[in-house]
Order: sequence, then structure tokens, then C-alpha cells
Amino acid sequence: MDGLTLHVYKPSRKIEGLLVVLHGNSRNAADYCRSAMALADERALMVIAPHFDARRFPPSSYHRGNLVDRRQHPRPPSEWTTRFVPRIIEWGASRCEFSGIPVYLVGFSAGAQYLSRVAAFERLPGVVSIVIASPSSHVLPLLGLPPQGERVPYGMTGLVDDPETARQMLKAYLRRQITLYIGSEDDDPRDPLLTRNPAALRQGRDRLERAFFTYQTARTNAKRHGWTCNWRLIVEADIGHSPKRLLSPQRFTDVFAVAETADC
Repeated sequence: MDGLTLHVYKPSRKIEGLLVVLHGNSRNAADYCRSAMALADERALMVIAPHFDARRFPPSSYHRGNLVDRRQHPRPPSEWTTRFVPRIIEWGASRCEFSGIPVYLVGFSAGAQYLSRVAAFERLPGVVSIVIASPSSHVLPLLGLPPQGERVPYGMTGLVDDPETARQMLKAYLRRQITLYIGSEDDDPRDPLLTRNPAALRQGRDRLERAFFTYQTARTNAKRHGWTCNWRLIVEADIGHSPKRLLSPQRFTDVFAVAETADC
């Protein structure tokens, strides 16, 4: 689809949901698809793991969604790579047996950075849960310029000109069922894959700090505006930056169970 290779798994029973899994910097989409099979079998989910190859999708267009150009000017929406996710959902839903199928999104590391941009700036009909696991940076749910706010792709300022449209985008972002998911030992500020530009460093020194900061920013900003916040934070003890451990079948199952029932 659109030149992307999609790794797909369908349990033998009737499909009751769609799970899109977004790989990390290793680009090993097939492994991510396999790791989701146990959850898929248990919950009757069709799994789709798209492969974003490094040649066509460098960090600017995968991790950060191709939202801005090299001068940090906003690109037209037709160039955003975040647009792939709604198309993937539509493709998967068309292969299921009923309309209105619930959709679950999960991304790890680079895929979580990408998913953060997807969650902030795309319309996602049918999506009931978004798990953003161990990203190097987030889209802060803030308007304005530093230090009170942040520009796209690390915040929500600069993508649209109309202030009311920007406010509604922020409100919708906070209303999404988002789980920030991180290991308690994912706290190495010297990790060679950690984003260290000024905007990312304003979120914290490491991935763990950035997860806490982003979560607290969401809660505080929603309360200030009187808006709903459906975000939550899950920290897994004694785990570092490891997709194999963080996204193990049992944890996968538990996180989605929590994500469907918990409110902040």
C-alpha cells in the first residue's frame, strides 16, 4: 500500500479489532508483527506492522512525521508521513467483517515518536487506544513558543495559522486515549539514539524524564483549560530501552487492558 510493505497477521477466528504496530529505529517490522501475535490470538485482532525503510523515511520523515522542512517551515498536509496511518487503518478495516471495527495503535521508540505526531495531528476514526512506548521525544500538548510552548514537531505551534483551529487540535489531542509507556530504567542521558536538540532537551534529560514531563504537561494544560484528559502513564519496573521486554506478550496484554479502562 502506497509503496509500504505491510506485515500482517490474522487469527483464524472472527476479527474483532485492528492493531497497528510501529517499529523502532531497527526498522524490523516483521519482528514487531510476530511479537503481537499472542495478543492478537487472545483478543481476535488483525495485526498490521508497516515497514518504513531508512532510505525513503529518514528520521525527519519517520520519527518526526515530515511535518516541517529543513528551515522548520510547515509542509503541506499532503507531504506529512503521518497520513500513512489513516490509510493503513482504512486498508485493514476494509479486510474485516464489519464496519466500525475498533483500532489500537502502538509504537516503540522511533515508532513512538512517529505515533506521537500521528496522535497530535491526524484524524483517527475508530481508534480507541494509542500506546506511545519509550519515544526519544514527544509532541508536547502545548500552544505558544518556548519556554511556555513549543513549535512543531515538538509542540503544537506553527502548523496552522488560525488560533481557534489550533486550540481545537490541542483539545482533541488531550481527549485521545493515550498511554505513555516507559521502562523505569530507560533513563540514560548518554544513549546514542537519544534526541538531544534544544526542543527535546526541554522535555527532559532522558526518555523517562520526558515521559513524566509530557504526561504532567497534558494533565496541567487540560485542567487549566477545563478540558478532558484521557492520558495515562505506565512505568514498568526494572526495564530499560528494550522492545523485547517492554512489549512482551503478557505486558502487551496488560497494557491494553489498562488502556481501555483507566482514566486520568
